[in-house]
Amino acid sequence: MSGQDASMPTICPAEERHVARICELAGELGYPCSPTEIRARLAWLTDPSAHQVLVAEVQGVGPIGWIYVFAQPRMLSEPRAEIGALIVDARFRGQGVGRLLVRHAERWAAERGCQVIGVRSNVARADAPAFYGSLGYETVKTQRVFRKQL
Repeated sequence: MSGQDASMPTICPAEERHVARICELAGELGYPCSPTEIRARLAWLTDPSAHQVLVAEVQGVGPIGWIYVFAQPRMLSEPRAEIGALIVDARFRGQGVGRLLVRHAERWAAERGCQVIGVRSNVARADAPAFYGSLGYETVKTQRVFRKQL
């Protein structure tokens, strides 16, 4: 593999060896965090039938992207999954890495009986609608997000 070509990444579940790079990429997305925080969050996501963090890794380069997907049992609708985070190193964007990660997340969701997968995107992420639209995702609603610190 040469230069910034990510044509051959392998996808695997996140492991301890990926923690530092997951942090770097999260910071690139605008979510700075420490390795201690990521280790704690990965430890909290212990049920692989409910959560999955997948890493795209290139031999000789290391992790170049990751995706977090989780299952959502629902009372009023079919079971579904949601992509909670997707980040690809800026140097490797536009090479199909994000698409590959999304396909793996979709497969993971389908294997768990989810009939729908969704993703939420901040309006500040101008390229997200075109990216997800090219993968067959449709905007189904606009909503406000309310949050309370506990």
